[in-house]
Amino acid sequence: MKRTLLSIILFANLVHPANAIQFIDVTRQAGIDYTGNSFGASWGDVNGDGWPDIWLGNHARFPKLYINNADGTFTDQISTIIPDLTESRDMHGAAFADYDNDGDQDLIILTGAAYGTGRASNYLYNNYQGRFSIVNGPLNYSLGRGRTPLWLDWNGDGLLDVLTANAPRPDGQAPTALFSQEQGDFANTSAQAGLTSESDNTFAQLFTIGSGYRPAFLLNGLLFPDRLFAYDTSPLQNIREQYSTAFAKLWNVRDAVIADLDGNLLPDIFALRSRETASEIVQSADNRIEASLFVDSNEKRFRFQTDGNVEFQIYPYWRIGLNRIFIGEAGSNPPRSRFTLAPADAPGSYPHTPGSDFGIYIGYDETRQTWEVSVSNDIRFTFDLIITTEAPIQNLTRLNFGNTDIAQPDRLLLQYETGLVDNTLAAGLQMPTPCASGVAADFDNDMDLDLYLACRGVSGNRQNILYENLGSGLFQTVENAGGAGGSLSGRADTVAAADYDRDGFVDLLVTNGRGTNPFADGPTQLFRNRGNTNHWLEIDLQGTQSNRDGIGAYLLLTTGGTTQYRLQDGGMHRFTQNASRIHFGLGGNETADTLTIHWPSGTVQRLLNIPADQVIRIVEAEGNTDLSALPPESEQQTGPPATTSPANGGGGTLSLHGLVLLLLLSVFANTRTKRPETS
Repeated sequence: MKRTLLSIILFANLVHPANAIQFIDVTRQAGIDYTGNSFGASWGDVNGDGWPDIWLGNHARFPKLYINNADGTFTDQISTIIPDLTESRDMHGAAFADYDNDGDQDLIILTGAAYGTGRASNYLYNNYQGRFSIVNGPLNYSLGRGRTPLWLDWNGDGLLDVLTANAPRPDGQAPTALFSQEQGDFANTSAQAGLTSESDNTFAQLFTIGSGYRPAFLLNGLLFPDRLFAYDTSPLQNIREQYSTAFAKLWNVRDAVIADLDGNLLPDIFALRSRETASEIVQSADNRIEASLFVDSNEKRFRFQTDGNVEFQIYPYWRIGLNRIFIGEAGSNPPRSRFTLAPADAPGSYPHTPGSDFGIYIGYDETRQTWEVSVSNDIRFTFDLIITTEAPIQNLTRLNFGNTDIAQPDRLLLQYETGLVDNTLAAGLQMPTPCASGVAADFDNDMDLDLYLACRGVSGNRQNILYENLGSGLFQTVENAGGAGGSLSGRADTVAAADYDRDGFVDLLVTNGRGTNPFADGPTQLFRNRGNTNHWLEIDLQGTQSNRDGIGAYLLLTTGGTTQYRLQDGGMHRFTQNASRIHFGLGGNETADTLTIHWPSGTVQRLLNIPADQVIRIVEAEGNTDLSALPPESEQQTGPPATTSPANGGGGTLSLHGLVLLLLLSVFANTRTKRPETS
């Protein structure tokens, strides 16, 4: 036993330095130059050249469409590709897909609707020879508070339909909806399809159930998931109750990763959780205070001391209104949301009823020589403030509240034939995180899927997290996220994955403009994967009987005695789209022995003995096929060769808990396909 434990410890410390996951920030070199509010990002191929491009909606600012120059750089060409776009209206999640099956990727962008009190049409753009033109129709859905679109062929007719995940309006109109396509025209078929949800649906994702790979999609809501719909029957069948035990008390889910994380050929669910409504006040510099204060029929107060003038910035001023900012005992209102006061401008404090009256109350106590600020409302509301002073700030004191830790334990639900099982603790993923977005990919091409999380605080950013998969669904944390630790400024919003330089290693695009408060203006960052000597295979699907993108297909690749599962889900998660090109790491194998594609139409297509380190396009056959050679549509990869080793070892840390689990795995020799005894 001692010898076994020693072997495990040595294994834990030898994390194959030559193949360690390492990223490098190439944002500036790549020509990505956006800093500000975000609301997701999407990878797609606008011009059909096989190199992934980037859509940034930028929420309240003008969007960008970065075209990949195939040399590691990007150029914003939105004015050329969408010449008619002269203004943006509250753009939210976007998704590329070839909805009209003509060979190029179109784009849908959902918009908000003035907090559900107004209207703003969604954007559906048709791509014709690399130029986008707007398509009007029911998909405009102008009353909808759009969050994330999901392309899928729910009725199996070979045409992509679209689900729009929406936040609720106060008047109850325009909830989440399913729009079915008939030769380019869309109609709201939610009622006929049996889609019902009036919850706060921020995103929807594709899923498959059991070894029969029953097609399904889940909707996020106040409780995760709000609905789980199987769509192999019509109308849709909500089967969430079959998994009610696994989903019990799964609140505050910000994003979810759908992937086979334990290698048993069934997709699992990794749910990222954190509190959204929270309060935090920090002194970020000698003369600067940043505060984000959440109230719900109560009041929060703080005070501080300083000499000289004080500048206040109040957000969201467009919802508060200047008439709700009360200065001194007289309750005077400022001329704008950013204003400067001297102590003599704000003597005393305006009388009000805490937790009932709506407003911000700023006053100066001449006896204590102290500024005091209060925020109050009789409903749920978040006030954001930046305070800048001429002289250093002293004695910043929270009077009736504490800073909120928004981190919560994430949840890993592994799928077995018997259902879903919570395996968070056994996987080493029980650490509470304040993360908002996540992706799974085989970043080191060692034939298992790793996890990357983009993380944020209440009024500032937090370091992003990279979990390396040790091969059987047990994870370890990689120091500084392998070089993709993130930005000091802004608040992490989303992460989108793509092999943008086509070197066979998956890269990361991170946006840091979450929310609308003053702390959300952060940079969009591109992290290039430095790669290693492991091999890989990347696949583009082209449906003929199925929708052209092959959305809904699943693939099984076997090499070196290991089989891997991938679902063509279009890359969608909260507000965000990963590249839809399917990536497999092959480890040291120079050939993929067998690749089987199960198309949505029911066609099963198998390819044998595929050489590694290339991008191939597979066209759906007319019937079941078994090929020993690549189809003529295969496309040799033209990016840089994947032979560059990392400059230094990097590596990660494995907890004592992880060592014990490895010991148990060694002693009991559990197989991947069996339900673990620890669950």
